[in-house]
Amino acid sequence: MIEFGPHLVRPSYHRDPWFAGSETSDRVYSWQCVSCQVDVHASLETILREAWSWETHLGEELATAATSHFELNAVGKSHDGGWPSVLLVPCVSCGARYLLYAGVNEPSNSVYRVVIQGLSEVRGLTSACS
Repeated sequence: MIEFGPHLVRPSYHRDPWFAGSETSDRVYSWQCVSCQVDVHASLETILREAWSWETHLGEELATAATSHFELNAVGKSHDGGWPSVLLVPCVSCGARYLLYAGVNEPSNSVYRVVIQGLSEVRGLTSACS
């Protein structure tokens, strides 16, 4: 059974973007693992890519759990009005896994606005979910 730890970042309709611009190659979003305090990273390029395929990559069970946990709406938009991007990110030190949720907007060609909308540790994943 999939369980979530506390929200490290909770969805908001009014959060400022973490990234706004066109130079995406070296940006990473980082946070500290709640289990071992090592920095965990997700690249901006991965966040952008997952905006169009996260449900397929996570699988039905984890995508459904993520939709409920982060309160994604039925229209398919993120809290900030962009496309949701949800990805499973492991801690390379201890193996803890996190679900990161971001809103992705592309106001003009190859110019992005990314709002980090949610982050929680996820437990109880089966091999089908990971």
